[in-house]
Amino acid sequence: MGSIILIILFVLLEAWRDFEVLQSTYIFSHVSRWIARAFFVLAVAQGDFSDIIGMTLIFSALFDSVLNRLRGKDIFYLGTVAYWDRFWSKIPYLYVIFKIVSLLVGVYLCLI
Repeated sequence: MGSIILIILFVLLEAWRDFEVLQSTYIFSHVSRWIARAFFVLAVAQGDFSDIIGMTLIFSALFDSVLNRLRGKDIFYLGTVAYWDRFWSKIPYLYVIFKIVSLLVGVYLCLI
């Protein structure tokens, strides 16, 4: 249960950090962000594979939606630049299903 709370707090923090950056500039590279996020998940999971996958799925399910709300956009808004957004724009109904399933499976994996 603790890993679920920590990853949700981390999602909120990371979304807020990206929101602040996006107010004044564009994020040209996400590499450092992905590395920091991976280290966070690995540190919290402490080698528990189900926690690693679970927290990754929870982050994936929530991050974009939280960032979109902070930016005043719909929670399922998809941009036109990021590869992830362009991919899901072709099949938006699956994007919503993916988000829901990722959240449910992620929570389950963190609880077992």
